[in-house]
Amino acid sequence: MNQHPHAGSLHERLKRSCTLHHLLEVYRSSLDDKPHDVPIWEHWLAQSGELPPDFDHLPSIAGLPDVLRLADGTRVSSPEEWPKRRAEILELLRYYQLGAWPPQPGGLRAVELASIPDEALVCTRVQLALSFAPTHEAIARIGDWPDVDTFRFGYLQAELWIPPGDGPFPVLIVPGYERMAPSKPLAELALARGYIVCGFDLAQAFACRAVYPDYDCNQLVWWAWAASRCVDYLCSLDKVDPAKIAVGGHSRLGKMSVICAALDERISAAIASHTGSGSGMTEPWRYMGEKYGGETLEASTRLFPYWNHPRMRFFAGRENKLPFDAHFLLALIAPRALLITEGDRDPVGEPWG
Repeated sequence: MNQHPHAGSLHERLKRSCTLHHLLEVYRSSLDDKPHDVPIWEHWLAQSGELPPDFDHLPSIAGLPDVLRLADGTRVSSPEEWPKRRAEILELLRYYQLGAWPPQPGGLRAVELASIPDEALVCTRVQLALSFAPTHEAIARIGDWPDVDTFRFGYLQAELWIPPGDGPFPVLIVPGYERMAPSKPLAELALARGYIVCGFDLAQAFACRAVYPDYDCNQLVWWAWAASRCVDYLCSLDKVDPAKIAVGGHSRLGKMSVICAALDERISAAIASHTGSGSGMTEPWRYMGEKYGGETLEASTRLFPYWNHPRMRFFAGRENKLPFDAHFLLALIAPRALLITEGDRDPVGEPWG
Protein backbone atom coordinates (compact mmCIF):
# COMPACT_ATOMS: atom_id res chain seq x y z
CA MET A 1 0.00 0.00 0.00
CA ASN A 2 1.59 3.23 -1.17
CA GLN A 3 0.57 6.01 1.18
CA HIS A 4 3.05 8.46 -0.33
CA PRO A 5 1.55 9.43 -3.70
CA HIS A 6 4.46 11.66 -4.67
CA ALA A 7 7.11 9.00 -4.01
CA GLY A 8 8.75 6.87 -6.70
CA SER A 9 11.13 7.26 -9.60
CA LEU A 10 10.51 9.61 -12.51
CA HIS A 11 9.71 6.61 -14.71
CA GLU A 12 7.18 5.28 -12.20
CA ARG A 13 5.49 8.68 -11.82
CA LEU A 14 5.29 9.08 -15.61
CA LYS A 15 3.67 5.66 -15.93
CA ARG A 16 1.16 6.44 -13.18
CA SER A 17 0.42 9.83 -14.78
CA CYS A 18 -0.39 8.08 -18.06
CA THR A 19 -2.71 5.73 -16.16
CA LEU A 20 -4.45 8.73 -14.61
CA HIS A 21 -4.86 10.36 -18.04
CA HIS A 22 -6.54 7.20 -19.31
CA LEU A 23 -8.81 7.01 -16.25
CA LEU A 24 -9.89 10.62 -16.75
CA GLU A 25 -10.71 9.98 -20.41
CA VAL A 26 -12.90 7.03 -19.46
CA TYR A 27 -14.50 8.97 -16.63
CA ARG A 28 -15.41 11.97 -18.78
CA SER A 29 -16.79 9.79 -21.57
CA SER A 30 -19.15 7.86 -19.27
CA LEU A 31 -20.86 10.68 -17.39
CA ASP A 32 -24.62 10.49 -17.16
CA ASP A 33 -27.31 13.01 -16.24
CA LYS A 34 -25.95 13.85 -12.77
CA PRO A 35 -23.82 16.94 -13.47
CA HIS A 36 -23.63 17.88 -9.79
CA ASP A 37 -21.48 14.78 -9.25
CA VAL A 38 -19.12 15.44 -12.14
CA PRO A 39 -16.48 17.70 -10.52
CA ILE A 40 -16.01 15.77 -7.26
CA TRP A 41 -13.30 13.33 -8.31
CA GLU A 42 -11.41 15.80 -10.51
CA HIS A 43 -11.51 18.37 -7.70
CA TRP A 44 -10.00 15.84 -5.32
CA LEU A 45 -7.29 14.97 -7.85
CA ALA A 46 -6.38 18.64 -8.24
CA GLN A 47 -6.33 19.26 -4.49
CA SER A 48 -4.45 16.11 -3.50
CA GLY A 49 -2.07 15.68 -6.43
CA GLU A 50 -2.59 11.93 -6.07
CA LEU A 51 -1.68 9.47 -8.79
CA PRO A 52 -3.04 5.96 -9.27
CA PRO A 53 -1.07 3.07 -7.77
CA ASP A 54 1.51 1.40 -9.98
CA PHE A 55 -0.76 -1.44 -11.01
CA ASP A 56 2.18 -3.42 -12.39
CA HIS A 57 3.41 -3.79 -8.82
CA LEU A 58 0.05 -4.86 -7.39
CA PRO A 59 -0.75 -8.58 -7.54
CA SER A 60 -3.68 -9.64 -9.70
CA ILE A 61 -6.18 -11.56 -7.56
CA ALA A 62 -9.03 -13.06 -9.58
CA GLY A 63 -10.80 -14.61 -6.60
CA LEU A 64 -11.53 -13.09 -3.23
CA PRO A 65 -8.41 -12.07 -1.29
CA ASP A 66 -7.74 -14.13 1.83
CA VAL A 67 -9.13 -12.12 4.73
CA LEU A 68 -7.06 -14.14 7.22
CA ARG A 69 -3.71 -13.63 5.45
CA LEU A 70 -1.51 -11.26 7.45
CA ALA A 71 0.62 -8.64 5.74
CA ASP A 72 3.75 -10.69 6.47
CA GLY A 73 2.33 -13.63 4.53
CA THR A 74 1.41 -15.81 7.48
CA ARG A 75 -2.18 -16.80 8.19
CA VAL A 76 -4.33 -16.22 11.26
CA SER A 77 -4.65 -19.57 13.00
CA SER A 78 -6.21 -18.66 16.34
CA PRO A 79 -8.70 -16.15 17.79
CA GLU A 80 -5.83 -14.51 19.66
CA GLU A 81 -4.19 -13.53 16.35
CA TRP A 82 -7.33 -11.92 14.94
CA PRO A 83 -6.88 -8.45 16.55
CA LYS A 84 -3.58 -8.03 14.68
CA ARG A 85 -5.20 -8.87 11.36
CA ARG A 86 -8.22 -6.72 12.20
CA ALA A 87 -5.94 -3.70 12.70
CA GLU A 88 -4.32 -4.35 9.30
CA ILE A 89 -7.71 -4.51 7.59
CA LEU A 90 -8.85 -1.31 9.28
CA GLU A 91 -5.79 0.52 7.97
CA LEU A 92 -6.28 -0.93 4.48
CA LEU A 93 -9.91 0.18 4.32
CA ARG A 94 -9.15 3.54 5.90
CA TYR A 95 -6.65 4.32 3.17
CA TYR A 96 -8.51 3.03 0.12
CA GLN A 97 -12.26 2.87 0.77
CA LEU A 98 -13.46 4.66 3.91
CA GLY A 99 -11.07 7.54 4.49
CA ALA A 100 -9.84 8.75 7.86
CA TRP A 101 -12.49 9.25 10.54
CA PRO A 102 -12.24 11.33 13.74
CA PRO A 103 -11.66 9.74 17.13
CA GLN A 104 -14.35 9.73 19.79
CA PRO A 105 -15.04 13.35 20.85
CA GLY A 106 -13.58 14.67 24.06
CA GLY A 107 -17.05 14.95 25.53
CA LEU A 108 -20.75 15.02 24.76
CA ARG A 109 -23.64 17.16 25.98
CA ALA A 110 -27.25 15.96 25.75
CA VAL A 111 -30.33 18.18 26.06
CA GLU A 112 -33.81 16.65 26.25
CA LEU A 113 -36.09 18.69 24.01
CA ALA A 114 -39.35 16.84 24.55
CA SER A 115 -40.83 13.70 26.09
CA ILE A 116 -44.03 12.64 24.34
CA PRO A 117 -46.24 9.68 25.32
CA ASP A 118 -47.27 7.90 22.11
CA GLU A 119 -50.35 5.72 22.54
CA ALA A 120 -50.23 4.39 18.99
CA LEU A 121 -46.66 3.11 19.31
CA VAL A 122 -47.05 2.27 23.03
CA CYS A 123 -43.88 4.07 24.00
CA THR A 124 -42.46 7.38 25.14
CA ARG A 125 -40.78 9.38 22.38
CA VAL A 126 -37.86 11.37 23.74
CA GLN A 127 -36.38 14.01 21.43
CA LEU A 128 -32.77 14.96 22.09
CA ALA A 129 -30.10 17.40 20.98
CA LEU A 130 -26.57 15.98 21.20
CA SER A 131 -23.61 18.33 20.89
CA PHE A 132 -19.93 17.45 21.06
CA ALA A 133 -16.48 18.78 20.28
CA PRO A 134 -12.99 17.38 19.71
CA THR A 135 -11.77 18.18 23.25
CA HIS A 136 -13.14 18.51 26.77
CA GLU A 137 -12.03 22.15 26.77
CA ALA A 138 -14.10 22.86 23.67
CA ILE A 139 -17.16 21.17 25.20
CA ALA A 140 -17.23 23.83 27.90
CA ARG A 141 -17.67 26.51 25.22
CA ILE A 142 -20.71 24.96 23.55
CA GLY A 143 -23.66 27.33 23.71
CA ASP A 144 -27.20 26.50 24.68
CA TRP A 145 -29.38 24.76 22.14
CA PRO A 146 -30.47 25.88 19.55
CA ASP A 147 -27.68 28.49 19.42
CA VAL A 148 -24.95 25.92 18.73
CA ASP A 149 -22.18 27.01 16.37
CA THR A 150 -22.23 24.01 14.03
CA PHE A 151 -18.94 25.05 12.41
CA ARG A 152 -17.13 24.69 15.75
CA PHE A 153 -19.18 21.98 17.45
CA GLY A 154 -20.90 18.83 16.28
CA TYR A 155 -24.68 18.86 16.62
CA LEU A 156 -27.08 15.97 16.20
CA GLN A 157 -30.79 15.63 16.82
CA ALA A 158 -31.89 12.18 17.92
CA GLU A 159 -35.08 10.52 19.03
CA LEU A 160 -35.60 7.56 21.36
CA TRP A 161 -38.64 5.32 21.43
CA ILE A 162 -38.68 3.86 24.93
CA PRO A 163 -41.05 0.96 25.73
CA PRO A 164 -42.89 0.76 29.07
CA GLY A 165 -40.92 -0.62 31.99
CA ASP A 166 -37.68 -0.06 33.85
CA GLY A 167 -35.31 -2.01 31.63
CA PRO A 168 -32.50 -2.37 31.00
CA PHE A 169 -33.57 -2.75 27.39
CA PRO A 170 -31.64 -3.76 24.28
CA VAL A 171 -31.31 -0.99 21.70
CA LEU A 172 -31.65 -0.79 17.94
CA ILE A 173 -30.14 2.28 16.25
CA VAL A 174 -31.73 3.11 12.90
CA PRO A 175 -31.03 6.06 10.59
CA GLY A 176 -33.61 8.81 10.36
CA TYR A 177 -35.13 11.35 12.71
CA GLU A 178 -38.68 12.25 11.69
CA ARG A 179 -40.47 9.26 13.23
CA MET A 180 -37.48 7.13 12.19
CA ALA A 181 -38.19 7.51 8.46
CA PRO A 182 -36.96 5.86 6.26
CA SER A 183 -36.45 2.98 8.74
CA LYS A 184 -39.88 3.06 10.36
CA PRO A 185 -40.94 -0.58 9.68
CA LEU A 186 -37.75 -1.94 11.24
CA ALA A 187 -38.05 0.52 14.13
CA GLU A 188 -41.65 -0.44 14.90
CA LEU A 189 -40.82 -4.14 14.80
CA ALA A 190 -37.94 -3.69 17.25
CA LEU A 191 -40.04 -1.55 19.58
CA ALA A 192 -42.81 -4.18 19.66
CA ARG A 193 -40.21 -6.73 20.76
CA GLY A 194 -39.05 -4.67 23.70
CA TYR A 195 -36.19 -2.66 22.23
CA ILE A 196 -35.40 0.99 22.75
CA VAL A 197 -35.17 2.45 19.25
CA CYS A 198 -32.81 5.34 18.52
CA GLY A 199 -32.95 7.42 15.34
CA PHE A 200 -30.81 10.39 14.31
CA ASP A 201 -30.71 13.14 11.70
CA LEU A 202 -28.63 12.08 8.68
CA ALA A 203 -28.13 15.59 7.29
CA GLN A 204 -26.76 16.83 10.61
CA ALA A 205 -24.56 13.75 10.81
CA PHE A 206 -22.88 14.57 7.49
CA ALA A 207 -22.57 18.24 8.48
CA CYS A 208 -20.26 17.20 11.33
CA ARG A 209 -17.43 17.12 8.79
CA ALA A 210 -17.21 20.92 9.08
CA VAL A 211 -16.03 20.49 12.68
CA TYR A 212 -13.34 17.99 11.64
CA PRO A 213 -11.86 19.37 8.39
CA ASP A 214 -8.69 17.28 8.68
CA TYR A 215 -10.57 14.01 8.17
CA ASP A 216 -11.50 12.78 4.70
CA CYS A 217 -13.92 9.94 5.39
CA ASN A 218 -16.86 9.41 3.07
CA GLN A 219 -20.51 10.23 3.74
CA LEU A 220 -21.40 6.73 4.92
CA VAL A 221 -18.63 6.86 7.52
CA TRP A 222 -19.87 10.22 8.81
CA TRP A 223 -23.30 8.68 9.27
CA ALA A 224 -21.74 5.71 11.06
CA TRP A 225 -19.63 8.03 13.19
CA ALA A 226 -22.77 9.94 14.21
CA ALA A 227 -24.46 6.67 15.15
CA SER A 228 -21.52 6.06 17.49
CA ARG A 229 -22.23 9.41 19.16
CA CYS A 230 -25.69 8.04 19.90
CA VAL A 231 -23.96 5.02 21.46
CA ASP A 232 -21.94 7.41 23.65
CA TYR A 233 -25.20 8.79 25.01
CA LEU A 234 -27.06 5.49 25.23
CA CYS A 235 -24.32 3.94 27.35
CA SER A 236 -24.96 6.62 29.98
CA LEU A 237 -28.61 5.58 30.50
CA ASP A 238 -29.73 3.16 33.22
CA LYS A 239 -32.54 1.92 30.97
CA VAL A 240 -30.06 0.72 28.33
CA ASP A 241 -28.25 -2.62 28.32
CA PRO A 242 -24.88 -1.51 26.87
CA ALA A 243 -24.01 -5.08 25.91
CA LYS A 244 -27.01 -5.29 23.58
CA ILE A 245 -26.82 -2.36 21.17
CA ALA A 246 -27.50 -3.15 17.51
CA VAL A 247 -27.61 -1.00 14.38
CA GLY A 248 -29.77 -1.63 11.31
CA GLY A 249 -30.71 -0.19 7.95
CA HIS A 250 -31.66 -0.79 4.32
CA SER A 251 -29.75 -0.10 1.08
CA ARG A 252 -27.20 2.71 1.62
CA LEU A 253 -28.32 2.82 5.26
CA GLY A 254 -27.51 -0.87 5.39
CA LYS A 255 -24.03 0.03 4.19
CA MET A 256 -23.86 2.57 7.01
CA SER A 257 -24.93 -0.08 9.53
CA VAL A 258 -22.17 -2.45 8.45
CA ILE A 259 -19.57 0.33 8.62
CA CYS A 260 -20.78 1.45 12.05
CA ALA A 261 -20.47 -2.06 13.49
CA ALA A 262 -17.10 -2.51 11.80
CA LEU A 263 -15.65 0.65 13.36
CA ASP A 264 -17.37 0.63 16.77
CA GLU A 265 -16.83 -2.56 18.77
CA ARG A 266 -19.49 -1.51 21.29
CA ILE A 267 -22.07 -2.46 18.66
CA SER A 268 -23.08 -6.04 19.42
CA ALA A 269 -24.91 -6.73 16.14
CA ALA A 270 -25.50 -5.28 12.68
CA ILE A 271 -28.63 -5.87 10.59
CA ALA A 272 -28.42 -4.79 6.96
CA SER A 273 -30.69 -5.45 4.00
CA HIS A 274 -29.92 -4.99 0.29
CA THR A 275 -26.64 -3.22 0.94
CA GLY A 276 -25.42 -3.31 -2.65
CA SER A 277 -21.81 -3.76 -3.67
CA GLY A 278 -18.85 -3.31 -1.39
CA SER A 279 -20.58 -4.15 1.87
CA GLY A 280 -22.66 -7.29 1.37
CA MET A 281 -22.02 -11.02 1.35
CA THR A 282 -23.01 -11.47 -2.29
CA GLU A 283 -21.69 -8.25 -3.83
CA PRO A 284 -17.88 -8.15 -3.86
CA TRP A 285 -16.51 -5.57 -6.25
CA ARG A 286 -14.73 -8.25 -8.28
CA TYR A 287 -17.89 -10.10 -9.19
CA MET A 288 -20.22 -7.20 -10.00
CA GLY A 289 -21.27 -6.53 -13.59
CA GLU A 290 -23.69 -4.15 -15.26
CA LYS A 291 -25.42 -6.78 -17.44
CA TYR A 292 -28.27 -7.12 -14.93
CA GLY A 293 -28.01 -3.61 -13.47
CA GLY A 294 -25.44 -4.39 -10.80
CA GLU A 295 -23.74 -1.66 -8.78
CA THR A 296 -20.21 -1.95 -10.14
CA LEU A 297 -17.26 -0.05 -8.74
CA GLU A 298 -17.28 2.11 -11.88
CA ALA A 299 -20.96 2.99 -11.48
CA SER A 300 -20.79 3.47 -7.72
CA THR A 301 -17.78 5.80 -7.75
CA ARG A 302 -19.19 7.79 -10.69
CA LEU A 303 -22.80 8.17 -9.58
CA PHE A 304 -22.26 8.23 -5.81
CA PRO A 305 -18.69 9.49 -5.27
CA TYR A 306 -19.43 10.36 -1.64
CA TRP A 307 -20.00 6.69 -0.74
CA ASN A 308 -16.32 5.77 -1.06
CA HIS A 309 -12.99 7.50 -0.71
CA PRO A 310 -11.89 8.97 -4.08
CA ARG A 311 -8.98 6.49 -4.25
CA MET A 312 -11.46 3.71 -4.98
CA ARG A 313 -12.07 5.29 -8.41
CA PHE A 314 -8.54 4.29 -9.43
CA PHE A 315 -9.60 0.63 -9.35
CA ALA A 316 -12.65 0.95 -11.63
CA GLY A 317 -12.03 -1.66 -14.33
CA ARG A 318 -9.11 -3.04 -12.33
CA GLU A 319 -11.02 -4.66 -9.50
CA ASN A 320 -8.67 -7.65 -9.66
CA LYS A 321 -5.93 -5.34 -8.35
CA LEU A 322 -7.83 -4.42 -5.18
CA PRO A 323 -5.97 -5.80 -2.15
CA PHE A 324 -9.33 -6.40 -0.42
CA ASP A 325 -13.02 -6.76 -1.17
CA ALA A 326 -16.42 -6.49 0.52
CA HIS A 327 -15.82 -9.44 2.85
CA PHE A 328 -12.97 -7.55 4.54
CA LEU A 329 -15.42 -4.94 5.83
CA LEU A 330 -17.79 -7.65 7.05
CA ALA A 331 -14.94 -9.49 8.77
CA LEU A 332 -14.24 -6.47 10.98
CA ILE A 333 -17.50 -7.20 12.81
CA ALA A 334 -16.28 -10.64 13.94
CA PRO A 335 -16.82 -12.18 16.43
CA ARG A 336 -19.99 -10.14 16.91
CA ALA A 337 -23.31 -10.84 15.18
CA LEU A 338 -24.11 -9.86 11.59
CA LEU A 339 -27.34 -10.42 9.65
CA ILE A 340 -27.47 -9.49 5.96
CA THR A 341 -30.54 -10.06 3.81
CA GLU A 342 -30.73 -9.87 0.03
CA GLY A 343 -33.54 -10.13 -2.52
CA ASP A 344 -33.64 -12.05 -5.78
CA ARG A 345 -35.39 -9.07 -7.40
CA ASP A 346 -32.87 -6.45 -6.34
CA PRO A 347 -30.96 -5.56 -9.54
CA VAL A 348 -28.41 -3.41 -7.70
CA GLY A 349 -27.16 -6.46 -5.83
CA GLU A 350 -27.14 -8.43 -9.10
CA PRO A 351 -28.44 -11.69 -7.59
CA TRP A 352 -28.41 -13.39 -10.99
CA GLY A 353 -24.95 -12.18 -12.03
